[in-house]
Amino acid sequence: MTIAPRPVEDDYGQALFDLVRPDCERIVEQRLGGRRYGNPEGSRETIALFSLAYNSPAPIGQGPVGALETGSRVEAWYEIRFHSNAKRHPGLQNRCGHESDTFGLYDAGASNEEAAAVLTFLDSKRRSTAGYLYEVRGGEDAARGELDQLIAVAQAGAGGAAGETGLAWAS
Repeated sequence: MTIAPRPVEDDYGQALFDLVRPDCERIVEQRLGGRRYGNPEGSRETIALFSLAYNSPAPIGQGPVGALETGSRVEAWYEIRFHSNAKRHPGLQNRCGHESDTFGLYDAGASNEEAAAVLTFLDSKRRSTAGYLYEVRGGEDAARGELDQLIAVAQAGAGGAAGETGLAWAS
């Protein structure tokens, strides 16, 4: 017998959220060691980490936290997007994408230098990212489409001026 999933009603969903919220907040605080890296409670960065804690606290480890400690926002973003789905499940990858999008590739007002540094970082991860997405998305076309979108987001971070670096995902 197969039981079809039902959508969670708003009131019930809110009650579930209220029930798990203290645990998720505690996990984020423990993993960050009480530091918020300048991001107040309720910031998009904290919301993304909270979502990770809700889904599975394991990814909030040395990857994103270490990147935050060294001040590498792009690396923390990358860890959330590409190292939070150890089983390479397509549905979970969608969630990781939303969490990293919420975290944000840039802080407000990215400079051309920051955008160029982001593109350089992403270019350094090109092969491993392409292989990962090929596996998760099920083919070259889907992987390349997502990679192209990431480059467009990185370039748009500084009003497109970062495109002058000549970096791209081309093999």
